[in-house]
Amino acid sequence: MTKAKRKTSASMRLYHGTSREACESIWENDVGVSGTRREPGDFGYGFYLTKSLVRARSYGPCVLEFLIDTRHYARVDNPYFTSGFNMFWPTTTDERLFYSLAFGSGGEMKTVKGSPESRLLAAVRIRNAFLGAGYKGIVTKYAGGEVVVFDADSIKVMSAVS
Repeated sequence: MTKAKRKTSASMRLYHGTSREACESIWENDVGVSGTRREPGDFGYGFYLTKSLVRARSYGPCVLEFLIDTRHYARVDNPYFTSGFNMFWPTTTDERLFYSLAFGSGGEMKTVKGSPESRLLAAVRIRNAFLGAGYKGIVTKYAGGEVVVFDADSIKVMSAVS
């Protein structure tokens, strides 16, 4: 079964694994990107996807496949800014924006450390700042290509994976 929106020439094939109940809700109600998750997510409030089908399957028995138009997505190759034990500094405009919003003065990631309220606030600020800068989400190379969707209009096709 496939749910098509409109065709695009710059698409990535991505996966989302979840419970059967959540899968049915996504199918019936479309993707929620405005912050309905229990946890805010490391890279801001949005809908999280991965390039790895294996990784998606680890999140639940139901896997959905998406084609996402990523032409207007920020590129943050490694959002944790570490390589082993070495920290490195953001070099691109996208990385600097993310780093300025996601990390505190002590180097802690604001969406991971702190009270639930402060983590939520950091995730909302990241999402709003990237949307305000004209981005529809963030593409990373982390863990096989994690992607967070901030604007559901960039989702072109959704189908169930058997």
